[in-house]
Amino acid sequence: MLISKKAAEILFRMFLSCAPLKECMLGMSGKPVPVKELFDKIKKAATSVDFSIFKRALEPLTFKKIQETALASGKKGIDVDLIVQIFGGSAHFEKILGQLRAEKKIPEDYFKKTLFAHMAVVVEILGKKDNLACGVYRNGDLEVRIENLVIFPGDSVNIGNKVLVHYALIVATGISREARIKTLIAQGRCREFSEACLYLKRRGGINYDGEFMDLCGITSAVVKKYE
Repeated sequence: MLISKKAAEILFRMFLSCAPLKECMLGMSGKPVPVKELFDKIKKAATSVDFSIFKRALEPLTFKKIQETALASGKKGIDVDLIVQIFGGSAHFEKILGQLRAEKKIPEDYFKKTLFAHMAVVVEILGKKDNLACGVYRNGDLEVRIENLVIFPGDSVNIGNKVLVHYALIVATGISREARIKTLIAQGRCREFSEACLYLKRRGGINYDGEFMDLCGITSAVVKKYE
């Protein structure tokens, strides 16, 4: 099965954004994923690339879920909207929620921030300086301000843009209006996600610069290799 070059770029960036979670950088064999090789294959692609190149980078269930969703939707391949749907949708949220609940004695602050950060969310850019930006996630009455988002090298991000964010990284610009709306609707139906947003709103939002696993610093160092 083929994945469009744009969708592959977004999926690659989502993988990179998980860098603070060390196990994300290891394959099922426990050996490091050839990240640079993966990046080069996507960069050299004309319009699409074989989805199998992600097999070592993704969890087996995630890899299978993407393929199955593409087939069920009748798509000939994997496109951007499908990637947004999966990583911003309820199934992905339920997976995160299940993993967190399986852990013991997690502080509420960490629990709420992880629920929010691990989802692919649509963010409106409010400001930028150098390779960092700030923005706001809005979904009905829910509103979460986000500080210190990392802009991927070479991307053009301007105030007012609506971008896709995963952890502290802006993984995509130019997401279709249809994909944005579907994602917001799906997230609005997740009760625990809404509760996490309200929790963060009461605390003035979330700042990825040292406040939460130093996501900004770690992510900036990781993406710098791809300038």
